[in-house]
Amino acid sequence: MEYWERELNEEVSLATSNIYECPQCHYRFSLLQSRGIACIGCRNSVFNCNKLRCPRCDFEFEKNDERTEILLRKISYLIKKDIKYFGERYG
Repeated sequence: MEYWERELNEEVSLATSNIYECPQCHYRFSLLQSRGIACIGCRNSVFNCNKLRCPRCDFEFEKNDERTEILLRKISYLIKKDIKYFGERYG
């Protein structure tokens, strides 16, 4: 496995293993669910948005810890890269 593949695998694992809870409806979700489901179609998701959005009720809230911000930036980068190579597609 190449270095970049190993790094990507680790980042995706972190994004799926960290579980957050919506302050409004108390639904528990991963960072990947938030970006990949709730934020789809939002242009801010590729511009290092520091908010999480609940996939159940669409409530947006900030999670102010350094680890989450780093993961959000990396996921934003991956989404931007995907759009660059494969174009925008929703749903």
